[in-house]
Parts: sequence; C-alpha cells; structure tokens
Amino acid sequence: MLTFNNHLRFSTRLLAFAILLLNCTASFAQEPLIKRSSVIEQYKGKPYYLHFVLKGETITAISKAYNVSKEELMQENPSLQDGLKADQVLRIPQRSEPAGLPGSEPDGKTGIKKESFLEIKPSPNDTKTIPTEQQKKTNVSRDNVYVVKKKETLYGISKQFNISVDELQKANPEISGLQEGMEIIIPGKESTKTGSELTGNNKASEASTDPAAFQEIKVQHGQTVYSISKQYGITVEQFLKLNPDAGQGLKTDQFVKVPAQASTLHTPATTVEKALPANEGHAESTTVPLQLVNLETALGSQKDFCGTRPDQGKTFEIALLLPFDLENADSIIAQDETSTKSTDDFRSYDFFQFYNGILLAADSLEKIGFRAHINVYDADKEADSLKIKKAMRKINLSGMDLVIGPVFAKSFDVASRYALKENVSIINPLSKRNKILAGNPAIYMVQPSDEYMASGMASYISRNYQGANVIICRNGMKELASFSTCFVRDLKRYDSLSGLRIKELNYAVESFAGLTKTLSADKHNVVLMFSESRSMVPNFVSMLNTANKNQNITLVGLPGWENLGIETEFLAKLDYRQATPEFVDYNSDAVTQFVKQYRNAYSAEPLEDKHAFLGFDIGWFFFQALMNYGPDFGPCLPNMNIKGLQNNFKFVSDSPLNGFQNTSCRIIQLNDYKWLESR
Repeated sequence: MLTFNNHLRFSTRLLAFAILLLNCTASFAQEPLIKRSSVIEQYKGKPYYLHFVLKGETITAISKAYNVSKEELMQENPSLQDGLKADQVLRIPQRSEPAGLPGSEPDGKTGIKKESFLEIKPSPNDTKTIPTEQQKKTNVSRDNVYVVKKKETLYGISKQFNISVDELQKANPEISGLQEGMEIIIPGKESTKTGSELTGNNKASEASTDPAAFQEIKVQHGQTVYSISKQYGITVEQFLKLNPDAGQGLKTDQFVKVPAQASTLHTPATTVEKALPANEGHAESTTVPLQLVNLETALGSQKDFCGTRPDQGKTFEIALLLPFDLENADSIIAQDETSTKSTDDFRSYDFFQFYNGILLAADSLEKIGFRAHINVYDADKEADSLKIKKAMRKINLSGMDLVIGPVFAKSFDVASRYALKENVSIINPLSKRNKILAGNPAIYMVQPSDEYMASGMASYISRNYQGANVIICRNGMKELASFSTCFVRDLKRYDSLSGLRIKELNYAVESFAGLTKTLSADKHNVVLMFSESRSMVPNFVSMLNTANKNQNITLVGLPGWENLGIETEFLAKLDYRQATPEFVDYNSDAVTQFVKQYRNAYSAEPLEDKHAFLGFDIGWFFFQALMNYGPDFGPCLPNMNIKGLQNNFKFVSDSPLNGFQNTSCRIIQLNDYKWLESR
C-alpha cells in the first residue's frame, strides 16, 4: 500500500484535496461500486474515513461500502440534508468491512486491485495503542517482549530482528501505531539481539576503532568506497579513516579494511509490501488495471547480473519528498465556479503528475517482480529550507533504500546531507548544478549538466559531419561561456579523427557580416550560436535562413531553443538539429501506451512541463536498479541499458567521493515538420 506520512498536521479539507488529485474510479449505469478510501483521520479520538464523492455515487451505495447506516452517515455529515453532490467530502466512521462488499480489500480470492491513495497517518500524539486483554493473556515469554523506544517504527524493529513487518503485525494485531514504552511481541524467530537489547536498552553501535574489530577484504570489480561502506554499515568517512589511500579510488583486487562483522542496521529492507495484485477475474472492479506490459517490451527491462543479486521478492522502502504545498490546499478547495483561476495557478498541482508517473512505473514493474512501500512526504518548499529541516528530524532515513527528491535547491542540500549520513541513495530530479555532487557519493543527478550536453553535441557533430566547416558563434564572450568553452574543447579533441574545420566568431563584435565571410561554398556548414536571447536568436535564425542559398547549412540549437519563438519554416530549411536532455516521441508505441494508461488511471493528460514523463522514467530506471542490484546499485549502473519515455540515463562518477551524474545528451531533428530523435 502507498502511504502518505503525516508529520505536519494537515486539515480535513487538505486531506480531501489530496484525494481529489489522486483518486480515480470508473462509474457504471447500475448502482455504482464504491472504492473505500484508504485515508483515515483521527477526529475526537475516533478513526474516520475521508471519502471523496464521485459523480454517480449514492448515499445508499456509500453506506453499504463502509458498513454504516444512512442515518449514521447523515448524522456525521449534516451537509447531506441538502443532497449528495460530486466533489463533496464525507467523514465516515471506521467499521469492520463486511465480506464480499464492493470496494473491499483483496483477500487473495476476489482479485480486486488496490488503488494508490494518500494515507495520512495520525500523529502519535493523537491516539494511543494499548495492548488488548487477549495480547496480555497470550502465553509469551518475557524474552520475546520488546519495549519500544522513542521514534521507533515497525519497519525499523523488523530489521533489527530479521523478520518481516507482516510477521510483526500478525504477532501484534491490535497495533495501529507505536508509542515509546509500549511492549510488543517479537515472533519466535532467532534474534540477532541479546536479552538486554530485546527489552529496548540497546544503542546503535558505532564503528569500533579497535584494530581487532576489522578484517581485510579484496575489492571486487565494480565496487566503490560508497558501496563497500554501505555494505558493512559504516559511513564513507569511517571507511576512509581506515583506508586513507582509498580517497584516490579503488582498484580491483586491492585489499581494504572493513568491520569484522557487517552491521545489521544497514541490511536491505525485506518488509512491507506495496500490495497491487493483478486485477483478475472480477469484471465489476471499479479500478482500472494498469497494463503497461507493452512499455516493458518497448523500453526494455534490466535483467543482467552485477555483483550480488538481492533475494527475489524483496520489498523496498522508498521515500518521496515533494513540494505538494498542501498547507495552502484550503484556498484551492474554496474556489467556486466564478473563479478565474485555473489549476495552473496553484503550486500544489505542479508535482502531482510527477508523483503519478512514479506510481505508474511501480505498477508496471510489479508485473516483473518489483515490490515497494512508497512513503510520500510534503517536505519541500522553494527558497525555504525550514520545511525540509522539520521533516528530516522526523523521517527515519536509515530505514529507506532510496530517496527521490526534494526538487528545490535549498531543500535538497539539507536532505542530501542526511542521506549521506545514513548511506541512502538520493535522487535529484531537476537540478543541473553538478557542484551538488561534490563530496556526496549518495547523490544521483538526473539532469545532465551543460558540460555533458556540450560534450554530447561535440560527439554528435564529429560523427555525423566529418570534414564539415563548423562555425561557432558566441553572443559576446560571457553568455554561456562555460557551455561554449566545453563544446570547443571537446570538438577539438575529435578534430584529428573527423577532419573538421573549426572557426570561432564573437558575434557581438563581428555581427552577421562576419558569419557570412566564414561560410564555405564547397563544404557543408554546421553553425552554432551560444545564446538563449529571446530577442536575438530568432532574428539570427531568420538571417541565416536567407543566407542559406546553397542549401548547405545545418543549424545546431541549444537546449531551450524550443521556447524562443523561432519560425518552424526557417528551422526546416536549415536542416535543424537541437541538443536536449529530454524528448517525448508521441509517435512511439511506449509513449502511446503510457498516455493511454495515464488517462485511464487519473482522468487527466500527462504533461511534460508537469513532469509526468520524468516521474515515470525515474521510477522505471531506479526501481529496476533496486530490484536487480539492491540499494547498492551504483557500480552496476553502467550495465543498465534502459530507454525512458522522455529521459535516457547514463550515469558516471568522476571520483569515489562524489555523486553520480546523468551524461545522456539527445539530439533531435525536424524531419518533414515532425520531431524525431537523430542518432
């Protein structure tokens, strides 16, 4: 099940807003089948479902689905006296669910598929879980009773005792939340803890400084400082103190010191299922099955072997830190029909499509064995690090296998420091600042930097235009100086192999007249302009189109030029190519399948500028990395040859002390007024 961890005390209407954005069901001509909400709120000490009314639903159907009477439903929701309306939010008392009712959770027989919802967990201060009399009377040895410490979770305790969360919950069926000092039963499995530790008096052990506590191991092919540190439960800093020379990089068959026994605190997660079983044999299910098998065929799935493959069926813990801005949800819900504002005017909507893309990737990969528990946090805010700082004090990253986000710079800087401390891989979806990688091998930067985009452009030109006359125009020497310098440097490296004739031009000084003098009549001309000026670039392209009398000019544009208002007619005549980190080919089978399934699941159109495709690609790539290689997937990424819907990934790290950066540069071309990827 997907859970949304509540650490910021969201209001009832805020919760309803979250459901509004993510809940999606189908309606039928007969009495509708109601999907019970997974969102539970504590109100006046009692648990209530928050149900968002969809078009076609009735009071009778809702009362049956939740096993409450219509009178009780009306009493809890006085607004129903005026009739049931679509978009209305109902508070429904939590009851045991009668077997066989529509909307019931899967029991392994019905085949009804769980939907992905935002489940807001109540604050520990809201409720207290007290062991039932049945638990107290259970004949359990005190050696199997564990006293819960402050901020501990079922997941963390399960890892300590090498059991699953399911086993822990079965042994303690009345537990809905943990409190400090609570006693819980540890199932009868051989524990890795001593008797004193079992009663809650243990402390996480730090890496010992006693030389006798360490052993020497031989470095295997592909291992890094980061992966070995994580494997043996120590920090990178601790590893480097033991092995000072490792700061220069590791070599295969080199011997290094590590703890004599690997810490159980850093073993991969093996608990908590993301229960999304296949929707089989139930024609009346209200959920739309996400059949993305064609995406697996079109994009490819990674099944190669690298290092020690994790156990099959492993379930991963993933934290998703995004700027949902839910504290401002009330202002959105309050909008009436006369409002002139659209959803685009609210920042809360900006990253829900990214979130939806992540879910679709997880759903699709479940068909080939991926299982995950995705914890979602509204923990990011632009130009404000206070929100993430508060969240990070409460989020237990040591229990996570992967962190995605935050997306804003200040928030990510804070979260990435926590991730490094806990040896957890963290993904930055949007930044192009490669300086964030310095000194933090836990970071994976999805967007290629200008340096790698420049290198990709140089490589493309040298491969496809051997012997060409390459004219490099700079709009002054300051604009995009780093980008253009990297491009010229790499292009000259290829010069001896491709026979290019390279000419550089300061366009701000020599103007277009200087460019026309460098055009060759007998060679093919490749022209580049290093500028992002909305006023200058379109005019430059227009004049270049006029000068293309011999039809022997290819214009190569920069990322972002698609937003400068350049005439398509001019680009078509200039054999236009453009470098870009991302491209969605709407003619491809994979994109067609994704768009169809996104519409079915969310009743909305996936948009590039809302990051729907990016969310899917990140999930598609990194979830497979987890599934095939485990949380220490870094050294194995060069083996992964997986195409995305919008972004391709090729990660490298220039130092064992730095993070990984995507280096994939895509070149697109305008062919018969259609955009295609050029090889």
